[in-house]
Amino acid sequence: MSSEEVKQGSQDPQDPQDNLSNFISNILKPGSSLHPTFLLIVDGAFAFLFIIFIILAFMTSGNIHIFGLMGIELCLWGSVKW
Repeated sequence: MSSEEVKQGSQDPQDPQDNLSNFISNILKPGSSLHPTFLLIVDGAFAFLFIIFIILAFMTSGNIHIFGLMGIELCLWGSVKW
């Protein structure tokens, strides 16, 4: 096996580091908020935050402040999706 074959075999065209750097550089471009991967990450973050608020609501026996934060979070999520 030649050294050139070894070099070609070690280079993966789907390098995760390249994909991450491309994704981060694309986020900083105007209009990038419409990228499906970005929207999936945002939806995941909002869903995770909402789950945390539900858990906190049970832990605090229905504290009104937690429900207020839930409302704010849902309005923000809705405004991002709009």
